[in-house]
Amino acid sequence: MNLRKFLFVLSISITILHLSVFAQRDSIPLTTIIAKTSKFTNDHPVEKVYLHFDKPYYAIGDTVWFKAYVTIELHQLSQLSQIAYVDMTDGRNNIVTELKLHLVNGMANGYIPLSPVFMKRGNYHIRAYTKWMRNADQAYFFNKTIAVGSVDDNQVIPHIFFKNSISDKLSKINAVIVYKDQDGNPYNNKRVDWKAVNDDGTINKGKGETDQNGILNINFSSTKPSELNSAIISTELSINDKKIVPNTFPLEVTAPQIDVQFFPEGGTLINGIRSRVALKAVEPNGLGIDAKGTITDNAGNVVADFTSQHLGMGVFAIMPEVNKTYKANLIFPDGTKNSYDLPTARDEGVNLSVNNSFPDSLNIKIVANDLFFQKNQNKSLYVIAQSGGIVCYAAQTILKSSAYSATIPKSKFPTGIVQVTVFSSKGSPLSERIAFIQHNDQLNLSLRSDKATYTRRQKVRMLVSAKKHHHASRRYFFGYCC
Repeated sequence: MNLRKFLFVLSISITILHLSVFAQRDSIPLTTIIAKTSKFTNDHPVEKVYLHFDKPYYAIGDTVWFKAYVTIELHQLSQLSQIAYVDMTDGRNNIVTELKLHLVNGMANGYIPLSPVFMKRGNYHIRAYTKWMRNADQAYFFNKTIAVGSVDDNQVIPHIFFKNSISDKLSKINAVIVYKDQDGNPYNNKRVDWKAVNDDGTINKGKGETDQNGILNINFSSTKPSELNSAIISTELSINDKKIVPNTFPLEVTAPQIDVQFFPEGGTLINGIRSRVALKAVEPNGLGIDAKGTITDNAGNVVADFTSQHLGMGVFAIMPEVNKTYKANLIFPDGTKNSYDLPTARDEGVNLSVNNSFPDSLNIKIVANDLFFQKNQNKSLYVIAQSGGIVCYAAQTILKSSAYSATIPKSKFPTGIVQVTVFSSKGSPLSERIAFIQHNDQLNLSLRSDKATYTRRQKVRMLVSAKKHHHASRRYFFGYCC
């Protein structure tokens, strides 16, 4: 019996135990929901690609060696796709390399030569996927950015981001450029000459000096915002009296905004149900930013306050009321303020919360608001928990009160993400939460060589030990020192 069939049978047995407690005829039996969920997983399997690289960064003239793994379901090697596609793009999103790798048992080896004829130093983006994966969101594709430097000394790898203030009459440009070498060391106290130009000529120019962290701030303004379109910033970094390194950056004229996202527990806010809402504040450069503030209703009353705890992430609790809307009023470290609308609350529904703080169990709580309870009293609710698309747990209860609590043993699930969903008696999903199960059952790998140092082309003998549940497997590998 394979893993899928075993978990399906396990789910059915769990269901029967719960049915003996809450026996009732429903519009759709729980077994039907389990079967349909399993059928959907069978008909729409989810593949994932992972590329394992030989190094974290490279230089012009190197070869990028990697191994591709395509998995499906509970991290099993996929037999679905026979080809893996690997694309490499440069900093301007131009494709510089395209590979088609033949998969054998879900694995393949590949390489990308970084030829000096075609490649320049900088950051390159690698994307990997299968043709089957293109049926879903590209967010599931494998993505990785690698730095490609040069074997020459004193190579410059700059990064730029903007903190602009844009209006119809005046555009204030603030460009922040960070100059570092390929080892991450800053070019501090170096002179930089810069100019902003477009097709009609120079817009502005100046010079400055990098600080101790290799950072240069460029500030200028324009009363003609249209002249900034398609403009570039050109810089010349003076490393020493004899070496000047030029760089060119496209000028971003979109006014940067701090992106604030809200994640209500269970997916949506529901009137009359107190639930937690997670928030995350992100700067235009993609980094989290600390924030604090209050939650106010449409009458200006403060109903909650919060302070971010780590990298712009925080949480607060709120109980939405009918005919009320809510705003989050944030204050950022530099003193700037902004307000953001909270997601609109639903008039009726069910909220699911999952407490993952206990070592051996998931504690779930299902709460229905008054309107939903009045319409669905004495009807069934179903709970389905999946891992990797496999139904590992299923249960049902009768809606006789507005709140229910239950405990699910973590032993029912493998290590990984668990998706817990509440369904109505007709099989419609009502609320969903995810949790991460950690059994600490990963392989314990150790690697030992027979010598501490080697000469060129000397034979290398290595011992790899893999331990799991007090059992050890050892393999010897041979090679030669480069």
